[in-house]
Amino acid sequence: MSKVEKSSKLASDLTNKFDAIFPTWPTIVATLLSLLIIVIVLTKFLYNPIKKIHDERRKYINDNIQTAIKENTNAILDREEANNELIKARLKAKEIINVANEQALELKNKNIELVKKDAQKLINDANKKIKSEKIKFEEESKKTIIEIALVAAKKIVEKEVDTKTNRKIIEDFMKVKK
Repeated sequence: MSKVEKSSKLASDLTNKFDAIFPTWPTIVATLLSLLIIVIVLTKFLYNPIKKIHDERRKYINDNIQTAIKENTNAILDREEANNELIKARLKAKEIINVANEQALELKNKNIELVKKDAQKLINDANKKIKSEKIKFEEESKKTIIEIALVAAKKIVEKEVDTKTNRKIIEDFMKVKK
C-alpha cells in the first residue's frame, strides 16, 4: 500500500466517520419533533404544576409577610397606646396623690386649729375657774380675817363697843387696805 492509497483510505474513513457523526434530515426532524413533544409533556405535567405550586407558595409567603407587617404595625400602635394610657394613669395617680396630700394637709391644719381652740378654751376655762376660786378664796379669807379681827377686837375692847360698830370699823379698815 502506498502512501496515496493510505491517505485516500484514511480520507474515506474520516468522511464515513464524519457522515456518521452528523445526522440526516429525517433524523434531525424526528429528534426535533420528539424534543418538542417532550418539552410539551414536561411543560404540561411538570413545569405548570411546579409553577402553580411555586406561585401559590409565593402568594402564601407574601400574604404572611403582609399579615406580619399589619400585625407588627398594630402591635406598635397598641404598644404606643398602652404607653400613653400608662403615662395618663401615672399622671392621674400623681394628681390624686397630690390632691389627697393637700386634703390631708388641710384636714391636719383644721384639726390643729380645733385642738388649739379647744386648748385655748380649756385654758380660758381654767383661768376663769382659777380667778373665781381666787375671788372666792379672797372673800373667804376676808370673812375669816374679819371674824378673827372681830374676836380679837371684842376681847380687846371687852364690851365697850357693840358688834355692829366693830364690824363697820373692820370693813372700813379692809377697804382702805385694798
